[in-house]
Amino acid sequence: MDNILSEADLELLSHATENNLYDLYTEIGKLDKGELFVQEDFSWVIARPYWPNFIFRPQFKPQSISLHLSQIIKKIRDLDAPPVMQVGNQAKPNDLGECLKRNGFQMLVERSCMALDLKAKHFSSATPNELDIFEIKNQEDFGLWIDVALRSFNPYLGRDIFGSLLNGEKVRFYSGVNDGKVVATSMTFLSSGVAGIYFVSVIPELRNRGMGKEMMLRCIYEAQELGYNYCILQATGLGEHLYRSLGFELRGTLKYFFFSDVSVQAFLQNNRQCA
Repeated sequence: MDNILSEADLELLSHATENNLYDLYTEIGKLDKGELFVQEDFSWVIARPYWPNFIFRPQFKPQSISLHLSQIIKKIRDLDAPPVMQVGNQAKPNDLGECLKRNGFQMLVERSCMALDLKAKHFSSATPNELDIFEIKNQEDFGLWIDVALRSFNPYLGRDIFGSLLNGEKVRFYSGVNDGKVVATSMTFLSSGVAGIYFVSVIPELRNRGMGKEMMLRCIYEAQELGYNYCILQATGLGEHLYRSLGFELRGTLKYFFFSDVSVQAFLQNNRQCA
């Protein structure tokens, strides 16, 4: 059982919003089609053939950052390391983003790290009639889940990678059914003392009907029932308004920097060939 976070100050909760994601990367990196590289100052994950492929948890010492960045850049050029580094609130040194820019990296995108205090409100399992939501327990139902997630959320999710997580102690997959068909997805990952919510998606033709909110509420309710005090997520600009309406608050940011001399597509192409 995860060591559930009971009371958290702002800094601790900010760290948990990142660490839950990094724990997910670590879990994936240990799978058959994953690769995990860990050093004291940074880590990277490679999932064949697709997502996730990131350098993460960078905490460079000032005296070693130049050496580590030169080693990382060489690995990136050789297509042996992902060309994207994630920089969050725990990253060191504090000016790491500027250091990366001076060494050929460019900022690609920024995500909001958000958290919801479950102690402040009781969430109900009841939802409107748009969706029948159930937890996935078998590979057949997972196949329908991943089809919708690939179409609606991220075309680079690995079917085999995420199928290997099914029925794991830390992971819960949820499907939303409308008119007899799976049309929505979500997933929770229980680690670092919090419940992380991921892959909330609805097929394009049924969006703006509240189904994404229903999938979110199911994850929140289940986390509360399991005894968790906080839910966390990384939000895109499109989803942040919904999350704020549910009570999520900003606790940090996660910036993605890519090494511009090597295209992400070149890395992914090489990754597929190695799968």
